[in-house]
Amino acid sequence: PSNWKNGSYPDGESNLPVNFVSVADAEAYCKWLTANDGLNLYRLPTEGEWELAAGHMPKDADFNCGVNDGRTPVEQYATVTRGAHGAVDFWENVWEWTSTVRNNSDGMTILGVKGGAWNSARTDCRTEYRYEGRDASTGYEDVAFRVICVMNGEEPSTPEDSEKTLF
Repeated sequence: PSNWKNGSYPDGESNLPVNFVSVADAEAYCKWLTANDGLNLYRLPTEGEWELAAGHMPKDADFNCGVNDGRTPVEQYATVTRGAHGAVDFWENVWEWTSTVRNNSDGMTILGVKGGAWNSARTDCRTEYRYEGRDASTGYEDVAFRVICVMNGEEPSTPEDSEKTLF
């Protein structure tokens, strides 16, 4: 990412979501994970897969959406707000890339991002919110990514199979 020096996180940011990452950067990381794993496949989630992993946001969710002037540590709200499968940091902090194309015209691909960010309206920090997209070739201060692990590299053939093979 553009804000790293010598291949390392900026000082004091090792526990924050990695930002300024384009989709190509995120996909390169997934390719590296896959090669180093040797068994499972790693990739960006589709919008539907992201929503499945997140589940519905708890009513009493506490998170960094319109609260702070920047990213917070990934585990900061882990004790009070978790996704449907136990993962943390779905809503708030930073938007997360998906592989779902929102628009592909004039040489620009706009992909869906999910979850909201520290600078979003709280109403945008919901699982069901599908109105945000970003240029896939650009890294943003308020966008990071989450990876899906496809067990044994076997992509699901139906949406019902997704719950059995992903995560």
